[in-house]
Amino acid sequence: PPPPPLVLRERPPIPPPVIASQTVIRRLPGLPVPPRSVIIERVPPPPPRPRDILMERWIPYGPQAKRRTLVQRAAAPLPYPAPRNVII
Repeated sequence: PPPPPLVLRERPPIPPPVIASQTVIRRLPGLPVPPRSVIIERVPPPPPRPRDILMERWIPYGPQAKRRTLVQRAAAPLPYPAPRNVII
């Protein structure tokens, strides 16, 4: 079995003062059309991976304004048109 990951931790930053809130509207793009089916070639398995090294860091504090996110989903994707030519 592979050795456990090496975890390095740093001290957390000092939190900033609280700031007034705001509302953000984020529009999400539609889902992409699924890919066409393809034939996949099999390749040999990759060599064993080296030991994982995890670096746990604190994300710096940004503006502390509370933000509400309103999610508006896009319409469903259009399906592919029917193929005109059939190869046998």
